[in-house]
Amino acid sequence: MPKDGTAVVDQGARLERWNPDSKAKPMTGEIQPASIVIRSERLVAEISPHGAELIRLQDRDGKDLLWGGCEEWWTGRAPLLFPIVGGLPNNAVMIDGETFSMRQHGFARNKQFSIVGASTSECSFRLASDDATRRQFPFDFVLDVAFVVEGAALRIGATVFNKSSRAMPVSFGFHPAFSLAPALWRFTGGP
Repeated sequence: MPKDGTAVVDQGARLERWNPDSKAKPMTGEIQPASIVIRSERLVAEISPHGAELIRLQDRDGKDLLWGGCEEWWTGRAPLLFPIVGGLPNNAVMIDGETFSMRQHGFARNKQFSIVGASTSECSFRLASDDATRRQFPFDFVLDVAFVVEGAALRIGATVFNKSSRAMPVSFGFHPAFSLAPALWRFTGGP
């Protein structure tokens, strides 16, 4: 990924550079970058619109702070868990007398989010309910996720909006996998 705050869009054989600060290319939803890179003087974060997943986190020395993934064990880096955290008995839930199938941790991690906005140090993504989500979760919703890099900190926030006319049972989780040297591990609390 270039170090100038641009993202690269791969559209088949055509590559296009996109600068999130540029006013020359409005985000229309027709072309989306493969990822957005945000940075401060001490931290770089890269986020994919696929699942609004943090896929790279590096300190100013280029040291990877996020696990790189492994096909054999787990390909995720930091998936978002929505609208459930964990699994359901038999991967199914009954809502208003109807059975809906949903895999462990829900569907958000496998959905393409739209880019709401991006700058050098922050970006935000949105997932709105559609026919495919309603087949698993019969509610209308909007899930907004924002990433902000400030100094040596990355802040991630999520907001769920219930657009249905009834109460919506929901849970949400962040599931990052960090890559830290054992000498850096420090646990507080507990026994």
